[in-house]
Amino acid sequence: MALKLHTKLKFFILWSVLLISFGMLSVYLILSASGYHIDWKWFRIEKTGIITIKSQPRDVSVFVDASLLASSTPVALRNMLPGSYDITINKPEYHDWSKTIQVDSGRVTDLSDVLLLRLNPVVETISVKEMQLLDNYTQNNDILISGNEIYRNEKSPQLVTRLSRDVVQAVFYPDKRHIVFQVGNEIKSMDLLGQNVQAITQLPTDKQSRIIFIDSGTSILIKQEEAYSKFKIG
Repeated sequence: MALKLHTKLKFFILWSVLLISFGMLSVYLILSASGYHIDWKWFRIEKTGIITIKSQPRDVSVFVDASLLASSTPVALRNMLPGSYDITINKPEYHDWSKTIQVDSGRVTDLSDVLLLRLNPVVETISVKEMQLLDNYTQNNDILISGNEIYRNEKSPQLVTRLSRDVVQAVFYPDKRHIVFQVGNEIKSMDLLGQNVQAITQLPTDKQSRIIFIDSGTSILIKQEEAYSKFKIG
């Protein structure tokens, strides 16, 4: 009789443990799927955030706080705890892209302006037609330059950045999320916050150049005085 009671008790305990474990697992999965995180250390539930990333090019490595989390974009990094993160995106033979972002609970942090350009642009042969494009090019006034300052010309001029040297030329990159500019004889790019500055090429002189992008921004045409050049930058 005692043996039967002992066996029933063991059976009851076993099933109780299994049911409790199953219930806890179900709750955990439901919370995770709903974007919540269980902090077991402090026994609290936190609403997580999402980081979405799009880049050009797409075959890049995405690091979050030095940990590789993705090897291509677009990507959505889910269940990110609220807080500050250091994002680094790189690709061999391209400039690195980096930014420190803040993730808030229940919100999506969108990084859709990631642009990586070649460290060493490839010199390409420029055609007669492409030279004619440069000759006939008329720059619009969507970007304004004042000394060492670059402005977006919207309803009222919006300051993008203030550089240490006077700006000779500035144009929008095709995505309208980046600006390519000339300081001295250097051509560079940056985002609309004036960050992630990437060197593109150096010109023979510091005279103002004409800049046109082709092939969705992967190639750049430049005319400076009577010199024409073409580079593959993407």
